[in-house]
Amino acid sequence: MPIDCEITTMKILLIQSYLGQGIPPTFPLGLAYLAACLPDHELRVLDLNIYQYPYEELQNVIVEFSPDIIGVSLRNIDDQSRLFIRYFYKEYQIVIKRIKQLAPDTPLITGGAGFSMFAHKIMERNPEIDFGILQEGEESLPELLENLDNPENVKGIFYRNKAAVFFTGNRKLPDIDRLPFPRRELIDISKYPVTSLPYALGLQTKRGCSLNCTYCNYPFLSGNKVRFRSPANVVDEIQELQKKHGINNFIFTDSVFNIPIEHASVICEEIIRRGLDVRWGAYLDLRFADEEFLFLAKRAGCNDFIFSPDAVSEAALRGLNKGITREDIDRVYNLFKKNEKFKQVHVFFSFFLSGVEETFWGLLQTLFYYIKIKVFLANNGGASVSWIRIEPDTDIYRMAIENKLLKADTDLLPETAAGFSEIFYSQPPLHIMDYPIIAFLKFLRGVNKVAKRILRKERL
Repeated sequence: MPIDCEITTMKILLIQSYLGQGIPPTFPLGLAYLAACLPDHELRVLDLNIYQYPYEELQNVIVEFSPDIIGVSLRNIDDQSRLFIRYFYKEYQIVIKRIKQLAPDTPLITGGAGFSMFAHKIMERNPEIDFGILQEGEESLPELLENLDNPENVKGIFYRNKAAVFFTGNRKLPDIDRLPFPRRELIDISKYPVTSLPYALGLQTKRGCSLNCTYCNYPFLSGNKVRFRSPANVVDEIQELQKKHGINNFIFTDSVFNIPIEHASVICEEIIRRGLDVRWGAYLDLRFADEEFLFLAKRAGCNDFIFSPDAVSEAALRGLNKGITREDIDRVYNLFKKNEKFKQVHVFFSFFLSGVEETFWGLLQTLFYYIKIKVFLANNGGASVSWIRIEPDTDIYRMAIENKLLKADTDLLPETAAGFSEIFYSQPPLHIMDYPIIAFLKFLRGVNKVAKRILRKERL
């Protein structure tokens, strides 16, 4: 049974914060879930990223709709790229200031994963925000709307009392299997690319992460205990996507789809049993990606297999607490390189450079593996390399301070993008290699762009 979210009727505008020019839009799944838990309200969902002139659209909607409540989601703080930093938080600050200029007396509520990472700091720095929702809001937002005059009665809420910011305390995360399907019909799906990576349309099979990777804050954001949806419920939603919206392409947004492998396998088997013609992608753990499961996923429509080994050397894999080995990486790489079953699908590997306990030889191995994938899986594979963006509520943040690689007072939410130079992890003494590698990667990126232009002209 769905959660009972019935509250007093209001006009509510839910906004996906603007990320900036040139960023492909991602369907606001979180807002669609929130909308599903507000069935008795008049709702608008506005994704500023699908408009050529987002701030004009923001003004038009606020003036025309005249909402009683405005909610803004901050999904990402930045793009975590050391090569070309995009600082989404700065655009978010512009958005909330514009909202308060246009609707100064309308309560402004904010949330999202990006907000939750720096909730107290964002509340203190941005007096335009009236309330903040920590972590998942499907239960806390309806409760807050019933208690706007007494927010202290609702767990999981930040609120203001005069100049001070208060937090009401943590709340239990919702049972995802009891949530209603996201209300995607409130958003124009045609504005999102849905036919290939990067898939814009997401679907969840579970929330929470039981892994303990050194650099990751997913256990904080969505809990360290996994909350499952039943496989039948997941596939029911896939069928709704097809029948109601005409969508056959999506990505499972779980942090890791195939843990536990039994849950993922039953979902794949149910897709096959119902005869659904779909194409999808998923983030997968190498340890549970044997030939049997990968072929099952392919038969169920998986066309994009995404892996995050993050390192190649055994020392760095241990330092990142990945639980995987070099043998796991080689096994999966060879499956996609040599097995004819996987020639028509896409595989992607992501790596970090200069991670915890990395060595000079290990760094070279990672760069070599990155180039090897680019060359030998060129027709159906891809790879990326980056550095670890240090985030709060992670082991690597604590380790960086203990090892004096980061000062305890370093701001992980800097005032400008220039402040990011201090908050990417680089294992000493490998940091002396960072700038030559950055120059090399920028050169490769330039070559790749030129090659794509040439191929495009040849096709024409």
